[in-house]
Amino acid sequence: FVEGGISMGVSIIEIAKLAGVSKSTVSAVINNHPNVRPSTRERVMEAVKKLDYHPNIAARELSTSFPMNIGIIMPSYSHSSQNDGNKYFSSIDEGSNLELVSQLIEKVSQTRYGVLVEHVVVSDNEPSLPSFALSRRVSGIFQISPLFSTDYVQKMREYVPNIIEIGSLNPECDSVYTDYAEIGSTSVNYLVRMGHKKIAFINCTPESRTSGSRLEGYISGLKQNGIEYDERIVEHSPFCGIGGYRAFEKLWH
Repeated sequence: FVEGGISMGVSIIEIAKLAGVSKSTVSAVINNHPNVRPSTRERVMEAVKKLDYHPNIAARELSTSFPMNIGIIMPSYSHSSQNDGNKYFSSIDEGSNLELVSQLIEKVSQTRYGVLVEHVVVSDNEPSLPSFALSRRVSGIFQISPLFSTDYVQKMREYVPNIIEIGSLNPECDSVYTDYAEIGSTSVNYLVRMGHKKIAFINCTPESRTSGSRLEGYISGLKQNGIEYDERIVEHSPFCGIGGYRAFEKLWH
């Protein structure tokens, strides 16, 4: 039996007994209904935590006909898209991306939603849409990377209306992004204060929407310190460790 999207069984009965409330009150609290007194909500949530209760997401979806999952998509390079054909670092900026995904999962797990994570392959063409979007298994998506074009987001919104991009400003959806221009100029200013004058720059690939703002910040920092821009000490690299290493090799030689 399902009430309010919650699998009714011993656990919910135990929560009600421990909190001293009815089963319907527990259901209201877990489903985040507003008409519950704060003191009652706190008592129920303490019981939920003590008993380590987890709502049945599948049951909730059946009862509401609404996908109770949040999707997270991360880009990965296909081997064919790597210029030299070597099979290296298939996950773009893997370390920082995984740390970010871990934080997202931790926060979403504190809500009534589940989390689905999927890599999409970035090749010479537009990345493929994630399977959980095509099957409409999520109600919202976090997409991590500035590599997703506005056309890609438009296609995605045919299946999932709620999209947040993390990493760059995308005019087709809500975005959480870094001011790369400000970071670039601040970094150059710091290096100049440390006594450096010949400052090289390894930018991301031109296909990334953040490439322009990164270069803008670098050039701005040079101008602020009276240093002439020299394109010979500027290189581009994909978002992977070996790419940065090879860009540095070119600058060094």
